Amino acid sequence: MSKSRRSVAIDEEIVEELSKFSDDRGMTLAGYIRSMFISAIQAERSGFYPPNMLKEALGYETLKRLGFIFVPVSILDAQSEEEIENLGKDLGKALAELSPNASEIFERYALSLKIAFPRGSSLLILPSRNPESKLRSLLIGMAIGLGLKIEKEGEIVIVRLGDREPQ
Repeated sequence: MSKSRRSVAIDEEIVEELSKFSDDRGMTLAGYIRSMFISAIQAERSGFYPPNMLKEALGYETLKRLGFIFVPVSILDAQSEEEIENLGKDLGKALAELSPNASEIFERYALSLKIAFPRGSSLLILPSRNPESKLRSLLIGMAIGLGLKIEKEGEIVIVRLGDREPQ
């Protein structure tokens, strides 16, 4: 199937900088720009404005470098690991309803907390002490709420990202 194409004028300085970025990532300039456009379209379809999202992401990444993490406010009121896991289940169910790529969002969030590590198409959630144990309970609950398969090997929890439990 042939695709019709349209030219877009971009300042040469911008193209040169984008070329450097695409080279650094091992991509063609066209592939890099196409990826940005596809992401922008997905954001717009979800009701977001991409330029604002990028600014917020830059702020988030800066805070992350300073040791900040994002957690639901209600986790502060939770008294037990069970309450936190139940909160996670509710969040996982809501995320599954709101996003077609909920598993990917979950994976990115889990990895950002630095208590989960990738292994093939799975995530390993390691045992942890407070306050990380609260985050661990939140992640386990979210995985359950998303309907992802969970296995335990000793104290390690394995979340199968590609496998969903029947709902």
